[in-house]
Amino acid sequence: MLELLDRGHVERMFLSQDFDIPIANGLDWYPPAVIEALEASGAANGWSMTLLFEQIIPELTERGMSAEALQTMMVGNPRRWLAR
Repeated sequence: MLELLDRGHVERMFLSQDFDIPIANGLDWYPPAVIEALEASGAANGWSMTLLFEQIIPELTERGMSAEALQTMMVGNPRRWLAR
């Protein structure tokens, strides 16, 4: 993500997340082995409805993402896309 920002692609990026309540609660239709593999790879660890705001955005900011880039991805780009 930071590399894409560094390369000047901010006008083409959105920040969003999916949240699968059944996976988060261990109640999904996936076999237990798939859930274990997701968790082992880190793909399903710490999922929550607020993950983007509590973990992802703070880490990106700490690593150098500007407030302007965040505003563009969270407000400007969706506004422009939805106004088409």
